[in-house]
Amino acid sequence: MLINSHYYYTKFSTIARKLKTNCKELTLVQKCCIWTLHEEGNNLSYIHIKTRYPCSTITRFLKRYTFAPTDDFKNQPRRGAMRKITPKGERHLMWTANLKLKMTLKAFRSLFKSSKKLNYYTVAKILKQNGKAKH
Repeated sequence: MLINSHYYYTKFSTIARKLKTNCKELTLVQKCCIWTLHEEGNNLSYIHIKTRYPCSTITRFLKRYTFAPTDDFKNQPRRGAMRKITPKGERHLMWTANLKLKMTLKAFRSLFKSSKKLNYYTVAKILKQNGKAKH
């Protein structure tokens, strides 16, 4: 594998593939610093020299907050993973757990009419969240 700064070439390909970078969100202090420098009338290159953040990050931040200015620079919560079971299915699982106390976790997996079976650990996690932990 041949590495050239941000690109690498594999043994079997002739196309350069871009390496994944560690994309991190700006902290509240970093956002305030960029916004303060922008409000003072500094241009993009000066803000880049002062803060050492990439120009694309600074531009993206300034575009976002100039069109919808707010005093709050907090990051929005992320969506997270998709739910394995619907709320209705979760209620059905809890109803069955209350009705049939001696049922095992593996038997709970096949309760649902959907084609996908739930994992043993997913069922245990749902029961634990609702205060009906089984062992």
